[in-house]
Amino acid sequence: MFAKIKITLLRLLIGLFAALPLPILQLFGRLVGSLVWASQGRSVRITLKNIELCYPELDPEAQRVLAKQSLQETGKNLFEMGKAWLAPVDKTLTLIK
Repeated sequence: MFAKIKITLLRLLIGLFAALPLPILQLFGRLVGSLVWASQGRSVRITLKNIELCYPELDPEAQRVLAKQSLQETGKNLFEMGKAWLAPVDKTLTLIK
């Protein structure tokens, strides 16, 4: 019973976010990514390590900037997915650059 309620609430939330304009969703995503970065939690440590391994030629400050941007883009992806899933295909294709 509780699982059905959770799924229903999640679908409702995704639907509500999907109705918002893309720039607003991207703003929310960047904010969430920035909050994750500020938390300095596990996701930040893993992202920093991956950037360090993939881009050893970058100095530590450039790696930190790239890691923060990566988390912000991940946050944007989180908010954009509902719109991509629920919008008509022709509408979604117009949003792709």
